[in-house]
Amino acid sequence: MKDLISTTNTSEAEKLIITTFVNMDLLDDPNDDCQLDFEHGQWWVTNLRTGAQWSVVDASGGRSLHGLDFERVTEGEEV
Repeated sequence: MKDLISTTNTSEAEKLIITTFVNMDLLDDPNDDCQLDFEHGQWWVTNLRTGAQWSVVDASGGRSLHGLDFERVTEGEEV
């Protein structure tokens, strides 16, 4: 059985996740910096300027890319 990317804490998974996130163009401002963290058994992406946060989920179909999608869990602050 193949491990889920969203719950695999490796440098390979980290590289795939951040590359996929950037390619999916999910930031309100493409110049914002993001931080990727592995917490509570899964990956999270945080916009460092606004605090908006996404959970990383394994997915297929729809808007998924490379077997991943991102669920926005906080909007962050307008600055």
